[in-house]
Amino acid sequence: MESRATHINEQGLMVGWTRLSPKEGGPLPQAVIWTQERVVPICIPKSAQSFAYAVNDKGIIVGAFEHTNGFVRAFATNPKSPTQPHILGTLGGSTARAFAINEHGTMVGVSSLKNGDRHAFRMLGGKLNDLGTLGGKTSQANDVNSRDQAVGVAQIKTGRFHAFIHKEGEMKDLGTLVGSFSYAYAVYSELVVGIAEENQRLRRVFLHDGERMRDLNRLVPNLKNWFITEATDINRNSDILAMARNPNGVLQPIILIPIKC
Repeated sequence: MESRATHINEQGLMVGWTRLSPKEGGPLPQAVIWTQERVVPICIPKSAQSFAYAVNDKGIIVGAFEHTNGFVRAFATNPKSPTQPHILGTLGGSTARAFAINEHGTMVGVSSLKNGDRHAFRMLGGKLNDLGTLGGKTSQANDVNSRDQAVGVAQIKTGRFHAFIHKEGEMKDLGTLVGSFSYAYAVYSELVVGIAEENQRLRRVFLHDGERMRDLNRLVPNLKNWFITEATDINRNSDILAMARNPNGVLQPIILIPIKC
């Protein structure tokens, strides 16, 4: 049995998915909740496969599932009713996925439109809102902070993709590190982490402090032949969850802890 945990809340509740063995119904992934006592499957009627992506501190879980008819929908549920998930709508198309939820219950993700384009959405007060793009056809929201500000990636007019933060009713381009590409994974307050392209199409890890984007490898003192390759989350203490290549070339998960002045 293969499993993957994707998120954990302050109470230690974890979510993700597991691939069931053939004896248990097939090798397709099924969304699950890990409590301290047991593994709880999220059972969605007529679901071919499902994925849980995030859980907030109130225990609300969001994710996506593929229906046996082929369309994809986002869902929200909790450990008390894992067999009765709430199915979210779309922005007019046939697909939607929810990737994050904050403490207020605001959800973000991506949904298709009637014309097939995919746009980032924010679900606030029970309504799915199209966050638009940076001039192109595609966008996706990956995280949302306590101010209901979403971050993710969006296509610009030239067809390239840039990290964005959506705040004050507007999607704002976070730019790049000299290159032409950037992608935001997570946000806390207005601190955003992700990856960006630098010269010669090299991928770098960035921290955006609300004013400008910086290369994390240049912010960390005494790396000693380590190289940070990816930053996927940031918490209320500004600790950054990342991946780094050690001096032997092996990738390892690390936590970057800010220096207190």
